[in-house]
Amino acid sequence: MDKGYDAGIVVLTNDIDKTKSGYEPDKLSYMRLEAAAIEYQWMVKNNEKTVLIVSGGRIRPGPTLAEIIGKTALEIFHIPENDLYLEDKSLNTVENAIYSVDFLKKKDITSCLVVTNEFQLGRAMDCFDYYGRGSYINFQGHSAEEIILMKYPSKKEEIESFRRKKDTIRRAKHNFKHRLIFNIPLIGPVLMKYGVRVQMALLGQRPQEHVLDE
Repeated sequence: MDKGYDAGIVVLTNDIDKTKSGYEPDKLSYMRLEAAAIEYQWMVKNNEKTVLIVSGGRIRPGPTLAEIIGKTALEIFHIPENDLYLEDKSLNTVENAIYSVDFLKKKDITSCLVVTNEFQLGRAMDCFDYYGRGSYINFQGHSAEEIILMKYPSKKEEIESFRRKKDTIRRAKHNFKHRLIFNIPLIGPVLMKYGVRVQMALLGQRPQEHVLDE
């Protein structure tokens, strides 16, 4: 791998699918990688020497997320191998940040773009800002949806349909948690008494200043 990068792009992986011929990125991972590749090509075109960091470890027996999605970056999106780094230890968003920040520090990279989906972006930026504090790394977060829309306006209906589907799933999960928590005997009254912050934590709406593992 080359040294002296101007910037880094971290793409957060989601999962991989097993096929008859092996493994491939799932839909979310492919979307994120496509967006990261768009940003990579734009930065290189503007003479910024950029490394693409694919972040994701082994979440089940088999290859790591970084291995399979990194292979797709090479073969489908033609990212040069010297500009590709596979971060293959992380198992969640917090670890994505910890291991990616560690690599960025070692390479003295002070500008980094974090790419993931809209529903994860806020949590991801909380993590990267927290674990990158004091490192002089300037983190920016871009959603895969917006990057792809800017590059391909014709995909607007496809992206909007994806957004509606994810919002429906998110609301259903939140409502299920809400009903489950507040119907447990004694728990509901305790939460009502001791405030919003505990409720937010239990419902997955963590306060901005707290970065919790998950």
